[in-house]
Amino acid sequence: MRPSAQVGRAVAPFAAAAALGFVLVPIGNRIDATEFAWAAALTALVVAAAVTLPWGRLPRVTRLMPPLIFLVALGLLRDAGGGNGAGVGVLAVLPVFWLALHGTRRELLVIMPSLCLFFLAPVVLVGGPTYPASGWRTSVLFTAVSVIIGLTVHTLVDQERRHARNLATRERDLSTIADLSHTISVSADARERVCTAACELSEAHLAVLLERRADGGLLSTAHAGVELGGIEIAPAADPTWPERALASGVGVMVGRGPVPAVNEELFELLGRPGAILFEPVQRGDQDMGVLVVGWHTPPADQRRQSALIRLLAAETTFAIERADQLRGLTEIAMSDPLIGLPNRRAWDACLRDALRGPEPFCVAMIDLDRFKAFNDANGHQAGDRLLKEAAAAWRAQLRPIDTLARYGGEEFGLLLPGCEPDAALAIVERLRDATPHGQRCSAGIASREAGDDSRTVLERADQALYQAKRQGRNRSIIAGA
Repeated sequence: MRPSAQVGRAVAPFAAAAALGFVLVPIGNRIDATEFAWAAALTALVVAAAVTLPWGRLPRVTRLMPPLIFLVALGLLRDAGGGNGAGVGVLAVLPVFWLALHGTRRELLVIMPSLCLFFLAPVVLVGGPTYPASGWRTSVLFTAVSVIIGLTVHTLVDQERRHARNLATRERDLSTIADLSHTISVSADARERVCTAACELSEAHLAVLLERRADGGLLSTAHAGVELGGIEIAPAADPTWPERALASGVGVMVGRGPVPAVNEELFELLGRPGAILFEPVQRGDQDMGVLVVGWHTPPADQRRQSALIRLLAAETTFAIERADQLRGLTEIAMSDPLIGLPNRRAWDACLRDALRGPEPFCVAMIDLDRFKAFNDANGHQAGDRLLKEAAAAWRAQLRPIDTLARYGGEEFGLLLPGCEPDAALAIVERLRDATPHGQRCSAGIASREAGDDSRTVLERADQALYQAKRQGRNRSIIAGA
């Protein structure tokens, strides 16, 4: 609905009551046409101004003009109908009700002296039978009753407005929580997203997730708005604020000031914020950790901010569980179940990532010699043990950045970032020497070349491996050498 239409609907009952006064005054009274016309014109001006003017962009003091002008118009109408006998004085309550519904308490109090003047000025200045002196009692009582009714109505309306604003704010907060919950549930790193969401939701400048360790202490696993390493809080006789929050099961809000010594380091690392909330993250009776949220200055509505973080902390328990389950499933899907190395799927992904970058690398395909004969002679369980022990021995010879994967059967793939062929050959020879139980292996090595994709670089490594097999096995060959 357009603003003018909304104002028109609000003004309509008041305009109708005023119009009724203009209809009733001429009945049984001699009318002063000039005053009557002025009163009608001023009333029409007030109604038109109330509906058409952009009151939201005008100074607040101008909002008092329509009620004051209406009192002037009502005074002219009353005088046009013969004074107090016109019976329209009761309409003076309309400005009071209007400001009680749509104005501020200050505006309402400002109109009261004008209302009193409306009733008493004619009695003092004109008097006579038109405005008898006895009318001052009615004027005082009417003004007093109007003040009481106006203030009461304004209080009730203000309470309803606050209630409506609170409901609207709560609805927005719940909608925001729902959106964040969905975002967290599909996030690749749910813990980091929880911390970011805590800052967005509560307008905080930092958030840290502390998770319970096996020894009972706490370890930071994610953060936002602050650069931190792994904060560790060991169990202590004097409990820390996070421990107090976990023990009580409710959030603890702490302001800047003296804190226990066991928390001093944490407060320094967090920059000694003006206010900090420790919200427990729990699943039933299980303590999962604490969500720490900090503000430069204490939030104006601490109860609301605490409630929002409490809702987010409840979602955090499910987010962490989902993230850990997803990570476990991903590891299962990308790992070889027998020896624990990356499987063919993981190998293909690593090779694609390496090809996207500009750095040189080498690929080696390694095959255990005469593995079928070993299986036939010793049994499949011995063959499985050989695969596990060979993988462990080779992994121990590699750098952290190297990738060793089980390509299939007794064949392994090795990705060596930043290696030229000669350096790759030296590494592969170390692996061959480390092969357990006196077994031998053959390897083919290929270096990255311009225009390579996964298929071409692997084909060159495979060709070199087959060449090593044809030349008698137990050797390493560089493709193209």
